[in-house]
Amino acid sequence: MLLVKPSFRILTPLGDDRIKEILQYLEFHARNCYQSQDKIYWNSYTDNSCIPLLNKIIKNKHFSILEHALLSVQFIADRRFLAEITRQRLCSFAVESSRFCRYDSNVTFIIPTNLPNIPEGVYHAGHYDKSQYTNEEIDFIEDMIYFENAYIKRLNLGWTPQLASVVLPGGLKTTINMTANLRQMRYILQLRTTNKCHPSMLELTIPLLNDLKEKIPVIFKDITY
Repeated sequence: MLLVKPSFRILTPLGDDRIKEILQYLEFHARNCYQSQDKIYWNSYTDNSCIPLLNKIIKNKHFSILEHALLSVQFIADRRFLAEITRQRLCSFAVESSRFCRYDSNVTFIIPTNLPNIPEGVYHAGHYDKSQYTNEEIDFIEDMIYFENAYIKRLNLGWTPQLASVVLPGGLKTTINMTANLRQMRYILQLRTTNKCHPSMLELTIPLLNDLKEKIPVIFKDITY
């Protein structure tokens, strides 16, 4: 049984040249409304025609312009996170399937937010030093080992992965690729970084928002949590 921490990575390249391309692309669409494309210029991130225009667009809530650019993110999370994030509309998802992925050994689970001190790694019954863990941590680890054994038992009985997965809990690790336009990404991060959200959601959305604020501040800097 393998335990890992939740994580994310931005799949869309966001180097300086790519960010310039995205922002100029948005500006091109915005200026089409006024046929003012001749005003587009870029000397640097602090000296260009994109930033003032996009600041104005966002301030005036003319968010339709932001729909012209897409952003892809990959999440390593549990099935609870999956159930919530896929409720978002206007997104495309490619999700690791527990029906068709066969976990013969080391079924992977996500370390929960309330047990952050559990190290990532492989755990088998009787093969880890329990003196290094609290009773609550041991209970969780042993429960996940139990679920792994129940799953593998059913595979050995001839059950297909999609049938055997019935015994796997919500803490099962899954890989989620999500693509959304920038307007929808802003909406998701506004909605999913409030204190009303599940802790497992906040564990990923808040760092993601902070990362995007640093990489593309003109698009995300006004979102607070």
